[in-house]
Amino acid sequence: METLAAMLRRRRNERRLSLLKAAAALTIPQRYLQAIESGDFQRIPLGYRRLYLRDYARWLGIDEKHALALFRRDYPGAKAASRSFLPPRKNCLIRRLFTNWQFVSITAFILLIIGYLGLEYYLFQRPPDLTLLPLPKKVHSPFIMVKGQAHRAITLKLNNRLLLLDEDGNFKRKVILMKGENWLYFEAVSPSGKKMVLKKEIVFQPQVDTIK
Repeated sequence: METLAAMLRRRRNERRLSLLKAAAALTIPQRYLQAIESGDFQRIPLGYRRLYLRDYARWLGIDEKHALALFRRDYPGAKAASRSFLPPRKNCLIRRLFTNWQFVSITAFILLIIGYLGLEYYLFQRPPDLTLLPLPKKVHSPFIMVKGQAHRAITLKLNNRLLLLDEDGNFKRKVILMKGENWLYFEAVSPSGKKMVLKKEIVFQPQVDTIK
């Protein structure tokens, strides 16, 4: 029964090819091709044995599946070793780097998700920000235009009357004043139910014409 190593040597000799030419064509060190043809796979790094054998068999015109089947038949433990293309963790820098990269990527992704959810929860729990444009304390007109902005507010009321907010949270309303003291009560409520209340006092004092 012809062994894998013998079959490879025979096929190369039949095609009148040298190991030097094979090494140059496949960019595989010649010493590893010699090890394959001598059946000394221990001289080849574990993670590269199947890879080199497959490429060499294909270059010689041999079915790679057949070559790998002979490899598993002729060399005990080859089946278990062939389950991974990477060398053992403790001996292979490539495997360590690959595993570390996976770990870092997964960890970064998990932390990103946790941070995003934490930020969303924080913003959800925060009370709304209510900002009013400056209002005079005393006016001589019976009305005043109230303007401002309410961030993160789902509802906004002025003296228990609903104020409409645009998509940026801006609002404005014309308020009719009574003579004397007038109190403006603003109440903003966030989606989580947090409230923010502002109150402003405005005195409406009509101008009195003096007759000389």
